[in-house]
Amino acid sequence: PLVEIDIKGKPVEGISTYKVSDDGLVYTFFIKDVKFSDGSNVTSDDVEFCFMIMSDSSYTGLYDPVAMGIKGADDYRSGVSDKISGIRKIDNKTVEITLNEKNSTFIYNVNFGILSKSYYGKDYVSGDTSSVEKLLDKPMGSGQYKLEKYETGVMAKLVYNEKYYKGAPKIKNLILSQTAVGDEEIKVEKGEADVTVIPATENYLKAAQNAEFIDIYRYPSNSFGYIGFNCTNELLNDRLIRQAITYATNRKGVVSQVFGQFASVINIPESSMAWSYTTDNIQTYDFNLDTAKLLLEQAGYTMGDDGIMQRDGKKLVLTITAESPNEVTDVLLPVMKDDLSKVGIKLNIENVDFSTLVDKVLNSEAEMWFLATEMTSDPGAIGEMFISNGTANYFGFENESIDQYYKLGKAASDFEERKSAYIDAYKLLNFEMPLMPIYQRDSLFLISSRVKGVTVSPYRSIFMDMYK
Repeated sequence: PLVEIDIKGKPVEGISTYKVSDDGLVYTFFIKDVKFSDGSNVTSDDVEFCFMIMSDSSYTGLYDPVAMGIKGADDYRSGVSDKISGIRKIDNKTVEITLNEKNSTFIYNVNFGILSKSYYGKDYVSGDTSSVEKLLDKPMGSGQYKLEKYETGVMAKLVYNEKYYKGAPKIKNLILSQTAVGDEEIKVEKGEADVTVIPATENYLKAAQNAEFIDIYRYPSNSFGYIGFNCTNELLNDRLIRQAITYATNRKGVVSQVFGQFASVINIPESSMAWSYTTDNIQTYDFNLDTAKLLLEQAGYTMGDDGIMQRDGKKLVLTITAESPNEVTDVLLPVMKDDLSKVGIKLNIENVDFSTLVDKVLNSEAEMWFLATEMTSDPGAIGEMFISNGTANYFGFENESIDQYYKLGKAASDFEERKSAYIDAYKLLNFEMPLMPIYQRDSLFLISSRVKGVTVSPYRSIFMDMYK
């Protein structure tokens, strides 16, 4: 990629160095002396080609230059222009990208591998990326390895790229094999695999320790589990109710029962490994039924004869939708239902399959739900879950201050300024509770001790540094 992400989640130079204009609108990339594995040079033509492909109306991949805010990307997508006006090739090794507005998260968006225009684009025409897609099983790039053999759903054999710009990888051959869930540790223990990543459990850890030739790397995974609240629901649009439910949920007890030592309760929607993470002035919402009941009373609820809180004749009856079977919710929800009943909240449990759960959340048909979500190296992306009309805001949550904090974080060029804005957002989210964070789980990297020089991080794949 043009820009890589380091082990702490911050952007660093990749195949290019870069500078940002004083107004934060123009990013200039200076491509290093890098070659594709066929010997051709990586140039500004190839960078422009990638953004044109990703802006194409027929593109079905993960990246969206329009959402990135690149000037003219929407005109290219709609066919108004045959070029992206915000991308200018200064020379063969220099490309300038102009944004519609200042956006410090943009630099995280160029963390993708550059495609060769002469290889992938020889038959490309605007509005039809099928000629590019036909070559997806015959990849060619500037990375550490080249594809030698591929068997769908079985394995991929890679051979080192002697032209790799950081130096030819020390491991000459690499085989990626598909492994059944549950067999990952056994394959390393038997010597059939050298590297695997698995969820951390006591059994996996002990087995790896007993093997004696397996190096064990443990760190918090880049995801978290949470209970979401539909803030448009008449019962849940009150912050006091959401806070009360959180106090009445024994998160620590459930996480300990399900994951043991291999997960921790979190109180903000951010990884404990993130550069923006904080615990300062963050309410921990420790399990306390008395506090929960007091909050409900502050919200105007009184206990009915049937043991259910009510306000203005409306009983506090809620439904939580969750996938079943599920190792977390099969433990969490019965406990939660019992504890909530003690403070006067009746909780109904709706068990569904995963696709039904997602559909109900997307269509705002769920009152409460349990899901887990990935976190990115850029905290600004998490903001899409909470800003008004955010692309991942399924809570119906709106708060002008939250919008402003994430806007400030997005606009600030200095990392400390960005961090300050995001911390302000976390504190307010911790107070408003549009979702209830439950846990962040640990992962294990099991690596044969014959592999040396390994660095692992939730933000940077081990494969990014395989050449070492």
